[in-house]
Parts: sequence; C-alpha cells; structure tokens
Amino acid sequence: MLKRIKDINEALPGMLLIECIYLIIAEIIIFVAVPNKIMCAVGLLAGVIYAVFSSFHLSFTIRKVVYGGHKQSSTLVLGYIVRFLVMIILLALLYVFKAGDLLCAIIGMFSEKIAAYLSPLLDKKKSTKGENSTGISQTDKNIIESGIMIRNIPPMIL
Repeated sequence: MLKRIKDINEALPGMLLIECIYLIIAEIIIFVAVPNKIMCAVGLLAGVIYAVFSSFHLSFTIRKVVYGGHKQSSTLVLGYIVRFLVMIILLALLYVFKAGDLLCAIIGMFSEKIAAYLSPLLDKKKSTKGENSTGISQTDKNIIESGIMIRNIPPMIL
C-alpha cells in the first residue's frame, strides 16, 4: 500500500503522516479545551478528511499533467474546480445537518498546508538516516533519465 502511494507521489506518505498527527493533536486539544467537543471534533475530522482527499487529488492531477501528456491549464483548472466543489459540498453538508463546526472543519483543512510545509523537513530527516542518500527523489531521477534519453534520440531529417 505504501509503495502504491509513493508511486503516485513520493511526498504523499509524509504528508499523510503529518495530517494524521495534526488530527490527533488537534482532537486532544479539542477534548481538553473546547466546550462543544463533539461538534468541533466532527468538524475537524471532516476537514482533515477533505485535506487527505485534496492531497491525493492534487497528486493525481499533477501526475496526469506531467506524465500523462494532458493539457496543462485545463487539467489544473478542472482539478481546482473539483476540489473547490467538494469543499463547498462538505461545508454545506456540515451546515445543513448541523453535524460539525464549520470553523473547526476549516482548521482541519489547513492540515494539508501544514503537511505541505513540514513534509520537506521529514524528507530531510529520512535522507540523513540513509534512506535517500543522493538527495534526489526517484521521481526526479526518472525525469532526469527520460530527459537524457530524449536528448540521445537523433533528430529526424525532414
């Protein structure tokens, strides 16, 4: 499972780990300091679930553009619209059914941003332990190798 996630994007496992740690720490804070515990906890959980969805969806979108040869601008805009609509639907469901706190849901959505900023630090710790001694990710190596292979193709004579 971890290998399949790394095949999508090498940063995803680190981001998912950080998002889960964020959820656990925030839920502990909610159960200690917030009077409306259940509403806030459900809202935060919904926001972190959205952040995980958004991380995966963004990775798939980037992978489509980089490796799939899809048109860059339309694919990225369509991906943004899908993530935005899912966020609006999630917030609307929380509001209509009074299932969770909207502010806590938005705070949960910020876990994606925090994971994106902290993920490189996690990768640096891995590289100092020898897991990635070159400092170059496998995806970057593949891109470099494909660039070298493209440069070695003789130009066509027209």
